[in-house]
Amino acid sequence: MRLRRLLARIQEASRRRGEKITILCVHDADLMGHDIYLTLKDGGDETVDVVDLGLSMMEAITTLGLKPEEAKEEKTHRISNKLLRNLPENELWLLTRLRPKELVDTKVETTYRVELNALTPEQFLLWLKKKLATLGILEKVHPPEHIVNAEVREVTKNAVHKLVTMEILRFAGEDLVNFLEFKLCEIAEHAYYDYEGLLDEALAEYPWKGWRDIVGAKAREKSEKHASSPWVKDEIRFRLMERLKEK
Repeated sequence: MRLRRLLARIQEASRRRGEKITILCVHDADLMGHDIYLTLKDGGDETVDVVDLGLSMMEAITTLGLKPEEAKEEKTHRISNKLLRNLPENELWLLTRLRPKELVDTKVETTYRVELNALTPEQFLLWLKKKLATLGILEKVHPPEHIVNAEVREVTKNAVHKLVTMEILRFAGEDLVNFLEFKLCEIAEHAYYDYEGLLDEALAEYPWKGWRDIVGAKAREKSEKHASSPWVKDEIRFRLMERLKEK
Protein backbone atom coordinates (compact mmCIF):
# COMPACT_ATOMS: atom_id res chain seq x y z
CA MET A 1 0.00 0.00 0.00
CA ARG A 2 2.79 2.46 0.92
CA LEU A 3 4.64 1.63 -2.29
CA ARG A 4 1.57 2.36 -4.41
CA ARG A 5 0.98 5.57 -2.48
CA LEU A 6 4.57 6.64 -3.18
CA LEU A 7 4.17 5.81 -6.86
CA ALA A 8 0.94 7.83 -7.04
CA ARG A 9 2.74 10.86 -5.58
CA ILE A 10 5.58 10.53 -8.08
CA GLN A 11 3.07 10.30 -10.94
CA GLU A 12 1.28 13.38 -9.63
CA ALA A 13 4.59 15.27 -9.49
CA SER A 14 5.35 14.18 -13.06
CA ARG A 15 2.03 15.53 -14.33
CA ARG A 16 2.48 18.77 -12.39
CA ARG A 17 5.97 19.32 -13.81
CA GLY A 18 4.97 18.19 -17.29
CA GLU A 19 7.91 15.84 -17.65
CA LYS A 20 8.52 12.11 -17.35
CA ILE A 21 10.24 10.89 -14.19
CA THR A 22 12.59 7.91 -14.17
CA ILE A 23 12.61 5.72 -11.05
CA LEU A 24 15.83 3.80 -10.51
CA CYS A 25 14.96 0.78 -8.37
CA VAL A 26 17.70 -0.73 -6.19
CA HIS A 27 16.74 -3.73 -4.08
CA ASP A 28 18.02 -6.83 -2.28
CA ALA A 29 18.48 -10.06 -4.21
CA ASP A 30 15.40 -11.80 -2.86
CA LEU A 31 11.78 -12.41 -3.77
CA MET A 32 10.62 -9.27 -1.96
CA GLY A 33 13.14 -7.12 -3.79
CA HIS A 34 12.01 -8.37 -7.19
CA ASP A 35 8.39 -7.90 -6.12
CA ILE A 36 9.05 -4.24 -5.24
CA TYR A 37 10.43 -3.56 -8.72
CA LEU A 38 7.58 -5.38 -10.49
CA THR A 39 4.97 -3.58 -8.38
CA LEU A 40 6.42 -0.22 -9.40
CA LYS A 41 6.67 -1.30 -13.02
CA ASP A 42 3.13 -2.71 -13.23
CA GLY A 43 1.64 0.30 -11.44
CA GLY A 44 3.34 2.84 -13.67
CA ASP A 45 1.93 4.72 -16.63
CA GLU A 46 3.14 7.17 -19.26
CA THR A 47 4.35 9.57 -16.54
CA VAL A 48 7.13 7.32 -15.21
CA ASP A 49 9.82 4.91 -16.37
CA VAL A 50 10.95 2.27 -13.87
CA VAL A 51 14.45 0.85 -14.31
CA ASP A 52 15.61 -2.24 -12.39
CA LEU A 53 19.23 -1.79 -11.27
CA GLY A 54 19.23 -5.00 -9.22
CA LEU A 55 20.47 -6.67 -7.23
CA SER A 56 19.67 -10.02 -8.86
CA MET A 57 20.79 -13.25 -7.27
CA MET A 58 22.67 -14.23 -10.43
CA GLU A 59 24.70 -11.00 -10.35
CA ALA A 60 25.29 -11.28 -6.60
CA ILE A 61 26.82 -14.73 -6.99
CA THR A 62 28.59 -14.64 -10.35
CA THR A 63 29.73 -11.00 -10.52
CA LEU A 64 30.08 -9.87 -6.92
CA GLY A 65 31.04 -13.23 -5.43
CA LEU A 66 28.55 -12.96 -2.57
CA LYS A 67 27.20 -15.99 -0.76
CA PRO A 68 23.41 -16.40 -0.44
CA GLU A 69 21.89 -16.89 2.99
CA GLU A 70 18.94 -19.11 3.78
CA ALA A 71 15.73 -17.39 4.86
CA LYS A 72 12.83 -19.17 6.53
CA GLU A 73 9.44 -17.80 5.54
CA GLU A 74 7.08 -16.87 8.40
CA LYS A 75 4.27 -18.59 6.51
CA THR A 76 4.50 -21.08 3.67
CA HIS A 77 3.13 -19.59 0.47
CA ARG A 78 3.07 -20.03 -3.26
CA ILE A 79 5.21 -17.78 -5.43
CA SER A 80 3.05 -15.11 -7.06
CA ASN A 81 2.21 -15.35 -10.73
CA LYS A 82 3.83 -11.94 -11.14
CA LEU A 83 7.21 -13.36 -10.13
CA LEU A 84 6.73 -16.59 -12.09
CA ARG A 85 5.93 -14.65 -15.25
CA ASN A 86 8.73 -12.12 -15.04
CA LEU A 87 11.77 -13.73 -13.42
CA PRO A 88 14.16 -15.86 -15.50
CA GLU A 89 14.16 -19.57 -14.67
CA ASN A 90 17.74 -19.48 -13.36
CA GLU A 91 16.91 -16.56 -11.05
CA LEU A 92 13.90 -18.41 -9.63
CA TRP A 93 16.08 -21.46 -9.07
CA LEU A 94 18.72 -19.49 -7.19
CA LEU A 95 16.05 -17.86 -5.01
CA THR A 96 14.04 -21.00 -4.22
CA ARG A 97 16.00 -24.06 -5.42
CA LEU A 98 12.88 -25.04 -7.35
CA ARG A 99 12.00 -25.03 -11.04
CA PRO A 100 9.07 -22.92 -12.36
CA LYS A 101 6.89 -26.00 -12.92
CA GLU A 102 7.47 -27.06 -9.32
CA LEU A 103 6.73 -23.58 -8.00
CA VAL A 104 3.24 -23.51 -9.52
CA ASP A 105 1.91 -26.02 -6.99
CA THR A 106 4.48 -25.82 -4.20
CA LYS A 107 4.22 -23.77 -1.03
CA VAL A 108 7.65 -22.35 -0.36
CA GLU A 109 9.08 -22.69 3.14
CA THR A 110 12.68 -21.66 2.51
CA THR A 111 14.10 -19.04 0.16
CA TYR A 112 17.57 -17.62 -0.42
CA ARG A 113 18.74 -14.03 -0.48
CA VAL A 114 21.67 -11.66 -0.66
CA GLU A 115 21.10 -8.29 0.99
CA LEU A 116 22.70 -5.10 -0.26
CA ASN A 117 24.19 -4.52 3.18
CA ALA A 118 26.42 -7.53 2.49
CA LEU A 119 28.46 -5.01 0.48
CA THR A 120 30.72 -2.54 2.23
CA PRO A 121 29.82 1.14 1.61
CA GLU A 122 32.75 1.41 -0.82
CA GLN A 123 31.69 -1.73 -2.70
CA PHE A 124 28.08 -0.57 -2.88
CA LEU A 125 29.00 2.87 -4.25
CA LEU A 126 31.29 1.34 -6.86
CA TRP A 127 28.57 -1.14 -7.88
CA LEU A 128 25.98 1.65 -8.12
CA LYS A 129 28.31 3.89 -10.12
CA LYS A 130 28.84 1.11 -12.67
CA LYS A 131 25.08 0.55 -12.89
CA LEU A 132 24.45 4.21 -13.56
CA ALA A 133 27.22 4.28 -16.16
CA THR A 134 25.47 1.52 -18.13
CA LEU A 135 22.49 3.90 -18.40
CA GLY A 136 24.70 6.74 -19.58
CA ILE A 137 24.43 8.56 -16.25
CA LEU A 138 27.99 9.76 -15.76
CA GLU A 139 27.42 13.03 -13.90
CA LYS A 140 24.83 14.84 -11.84
CA VAL A 141 21.89 16.46 -13.57
CA HIS A 142 22.69 19.89 -15.04
CA PRO A 143 19.38 21.36 -16.26
CA PRO A 144 19.04 23.99 -19.02
CA GLU A 145 19.52 27.66 -18.12
CA HIS A 146 15.79 28.48 -18.19
CA ILE A 147 15.09 25.71 -15.65
CA VAL A 148 17.84 27.03 -13.36
CA ASN A 149 16.53 30.60 -13.66
CA ALA A 150 12.96 29.48 -12.92
CA GLU A 151 14.17 27.66 -9.82
CA VAL A 152 16.09 30.75 -8.65
CA ARG A 153 12.98 32.91 -9.10
CA GLU A 154 10.81 30.44 -7.18
CA VAL A 155 13.29 30.10 -4.30
CA THR A 156 13.73 33.90 -4.13
CA LYS A 157 9.97 34.45 -4.13
CA ASN A 158 9.46 31.94 -1.32
CA ALA A 159 12.31 33.38 0.74
CA VAL A 160 11.02 36.95 0.38
CA HIS A 161 7.48 35.81 1.15
CA LYS A 162 8.71 34.14 4.33
CA LEU A 163 10.63 37.24 5.42
CA VAL A 164 7.66 39.54 4.74
CA THR A 165 5.30 37.20 6.57
CA MET A 166 7.62 37.04 9.58
CA GLU A 167 7.86 40.83 9.69
CA ILE A 168 4.06 41.23 9.53
CA LEU A 169 3.63 38.66 12.29
CA ARG A 170 6.25 40.45 14.39
CA PHE A 171 4.45 43.75 13.84
CA ALA A 172 1.01 42.33 14.62
CA GLY A 173 2.17 40.77 17.84
CA GLU A 174 1.87 37.18 19.07
CA ASP A 175 -1.29 37.89 21.10
CA LEU A 176 -3.22 39.15 18.07
CA VAL A 177 -1.99 36.30 15.85
CA ASN A 178 -2.99 33.71 18.45
CA PHE A 179 -6.42 35.31 18.87
CA LEU A 180 -7.14 35.32 15.12
CA GLU A 181 -5.91 31.74 14.73
CA PHE A 182 -8.16 30.63 17.61
CA LYS A 183 -11.24 32.34 16.15
CA LEU A 184 -10.68 30.93 12.65
CA CYS A 185 -10.13 27.40 13.96
CA GLU A 186 -13.25 27.72 16.08
CA ILE A 187 -15.32 28.77 13.06
CA ALA A 188 -13.94 26.01 10.81
CA GLU A 189 -14.36 23.26 13.41
CA HIS A 190 -17.98 24.20 14.13
CA ALA A 191 -18.94 23.97 10.46
CA TYR A 192 -20.26 20.41 10.39
CA TYR A 193 -19.00 17.97 7.76
CA ASP A 194 -19.66 14.25 7.45
CA TYR A 195 -16.06 13.00 7.57
CA GLU A 196 -17.11 9.41 8.16
CA GLY A 197 -19.18 9.43 4.98
CA LEU A 198 -16.31 11.07 3.10
CA LEU A 199 -13.86 8.40 4.26
CA ASP A 200 -16.07 5.47 3.26
CA GLU A 201 -16.48 6.84 -0.25
CA ALA A 202 -12.95 8.17 -0.78
CA LEU A 203 -11.11 5.11 0.56
CA ALA A 204 -13.10 2.92 -1.81
CA GLU A 205 -12.36 5.19 -4.79
CA TYR A 206 -8.70 5.90 -3.94
CA PRO A 207 -7.36 2.77 -2.17
CA TRP A 208 -3.76 4.03 -2.31
CA LYS A 209 -4.58 7.08 -0.18
CA GLY A 210 -4.43 7.04 3.61
CA TRP A 211 -7.23 8.38 5.79
CA ARG A 212 -5.05 11.28 6.97
CA ASP A 213 -4.53 12.45 3.36
CA ILE A 214 -8.29 12.44 2.74
CA VAL A 215 -9.34 14.09 5.99
CA GLY A 216 -6.46 16.57 5.83
CA ALA A 217 -7.36 17.69 2.30
CA LYS A 218 -11.00 18.30 3.25
CA ALA A 219 -10.09 20.06 6.51
CA ARG A 220 -7.70 22.36 4.61
CA GLU A 221 -10.38 23.06 2.04
CA LYS A 222 -12.87 23.99 4.78
CA SER A 223 -10.36 26.16 6.63
CA GLU A 224 -9.31 28.04 3.49
CA LYS A 225 -12.94 28.57 2.53
CA HIS A 226 -13.83 30.14 5.87
CA ALA A 227 -10.56 32.04 6.19
CA SER A 228 -11.08 33.65 2.76
CA SER A 229 -14.64 34.81 3.45
CA PRO A 230 -15.08 38.63 3.20
CA TRP A 231 -16.19 39.19 6.78
CA VAL A 232 -13.19 37.27 8.15
CA LYS A 233 -10.82 39.34 6.01
CA ASP A 234 -12.54 42.53 7.17
CA GLU A 235 -12.14 41.44 10.81
CA ILE A 236 -8.42 40.76 10.30
CA ARG A 237 -7.89 44.13 8.56
CA PHE A 238 -9.80 45.97 11.28
CA ARG A 239 -7.74 44.43 14.06
CA LEU A 240 -4.50 45.09 12.19
CA MET A 241 -5.47 48.74 11.71
CA GLU A 242 -6.20 48.99 15.41
CA ARG A 243 -2.79 47.54 16.16
CA LEU A 244 -1.22 50.04 13.72
CA LYS A 245 -2.84 52.95 15.61
CA GLU A 246 -1.45 51.56 18.85
CA LYS A 247 2.07 51.41 17.36
